[in-house]
Amino acid sequence: MILPLLLTLSGVAFEPPAALASPLVMASRADAVGELLAEFEAAQDAWRQRLRDAEGIKEKKAIRAEHPVKAFWPRFEALSEGKDRAQAFGALLWMLESVRDKGLRLSELDPERKALAERVAGHHAEAWFLPGISALAGERKTVGEEWLLGVLRQTAEVNESAEVQAAAMFEAVGLLRRIGGEESEAEAKQLLARLVADYGETPWGMRARGELVSPEDLLPGKVAPDFMGETIDGHQFKLSDYRGKVVVLDFYGFW
Repeated sequence: MILPLLLTLSGVAFEPPAALASPLVMASRADAVGELLAEFEAAQDAWRQRLRDAEGIKEKKAIRAEHPVKAFWPRFEALSEGKDRAQAFGALLWMLESVRDKGLRLSELDPERKALAERVAGHHAEAWFLPGISALAGERKTVGEEWLLGVLRQTAEVNESAEVQAAAMFEAVGLLRRIGGEESEAEAKQLLARLVADYGETPWGMRARGELVSPEDLLPGKVAPDFMGETIDGHQFKLSDYRGKVVVLDFYGFW
């Protein structure tokens, strides 16, 4: 499913780090990309309904070949080449997520994905780049870990948004640990320490603090490590907000 786009001309609305797995999150549809995305989603819903109603393999195959991505691609591509950089970025995110349904041959798909990823990375200094981080992380195998790490480092260095900086550093930590080695682990620890020291109030700073917790920090009598959460009605909070009060932590799951 194509998820809605996160596009704000005045800045970027952030999600908790878990949302980095989904690059396209909606903040506003009051732009050309949002309008085109809504039109595409309606066409895609109609296409899916046709696919459900189809009878026989032959008819289903013919309908699959008519995926709406093919018809909408030129329109998003035109927006991606426009002068409005925020809209161009939003169009590129859609293209990167949708390229698999474009009908390319396997030999053409990876080069196209890499080219699109490079165009997305060209916006790394923009305040709205947050969803671009997770979009590029999803293309890690296509673009290469070293290339992606370079983009994340540049983003953390030059982007003026604290949320984007923190997200880039946190993503870099995971990437460095996948790469492995003493130098990578040392850099990962430095980034975690910087996240805690300079971005401690962001969701990524909170998660970084959790990454640095040792088993000894969890012994009875120790102060519980701080973390950020969200109530059932969407209110964000930190455990430290309730310092000095009785707090019951209820851990549960479904198996």
